[in-house]
Amino acid sequence: MRKNAAIVVLALVVMTAASVSTAADPKLRPFRGSTAGEATFPGSEACLGVTGAPWQTLGDTEGRISHLGRVTLTTAHCSTLDGSAAVAGEATFTAANGDQLRATFTAVTVAPPPLIVQEADFVIVGGTGRFEDATGWLHGVVYVTFEGFEDPSWPIEFAIAGAVAY
Repeated sequence: MRKNAAIVVLALVVMTAASVSTAADPKLRPFRGSTAGEATFPGSEACLGVTGAPWQTLGDTEGRISHLGRVTLTTAHCSTLDGSAAVAGEATFTAANGDQLRATFTAVTVAPPPLIVQEADFVIVGGTGRFEDATGWLHGVVYVTFEGFEDPSWPIEFAIAGAVAY
């Protein structure tokens, strides 16, 4: 009985040491992919103090991204009133197994309607599961199809590349 207990304790020590060494020495990995879905613009007070906008821009997209496989990407940001930038952005990449990678971002509009093009810079700020202590950066190009202010949702696509350490 003592021999079995010693083996169990030894196995736990080895597993704990392995998980600590993995977290202490994360590997920088290339990260790229694309998603597509919709952007909506619900009325909100969240951006009033940031840009003065009485709405917040929300994105809900799906696609494939390396190290995540099938992914959903949800975003929220405040737009400047003239549409030239997106600030105070938050993004969550959710893998099929539920692990999440979280980022903050800003974006600059480089092409006006009818096809709005923005260049976005993301800073990885952690996550859940294997991404709990993740760090890194991503650059993305965002394509938003302007469908008029009467339409509450517009098609949106993200093309993203960068590097993430986890």
